[in-house]
Amino acid sequence: MHEYSIACRLIEAVESGLDERGVAAPVGRVEVLVGELSGVVPEALELAFEAAKTETRLAGAELALTIEPLVLWCESCRREWHAAEPFLICDECGGTQVEIRSGRGLSVTGVDVEDEQRP
Repeated sequence: MHEYSIACRLIEAVESGLDERGVAAPVGRVEVLVGELSGVVPEALELAFEAAKTETRLAGAELALTIEPLVLWCESCRREWHAAEPFLICDECGGTQVEIRSGRGLSVTGVDVEDEQRP
């Protein structure tokens, strides 16, 4: 399951970013954008994240996934649409100059840390 290695890399990236900023507080939530065409199975990433986060600063963190839709653009008819498959022929005009506009991404879009000052 390659989602486990992805979860480990996400955790490392978050911890590294926090270290660079001098933030020592534990993480409460990690927001991740997952493209429909990224090759990542969201449910598998959630399970992998739960397993990988133990004994890290993210041990108590929630993983919040947002799915980035696969959006295609046809240069011929100037049409943009959400596609179920990356079929690079426009189903409207038959044009073959179709590009992928979104849906390939995988990135951390937000990190919420717990308040370091507790009563």
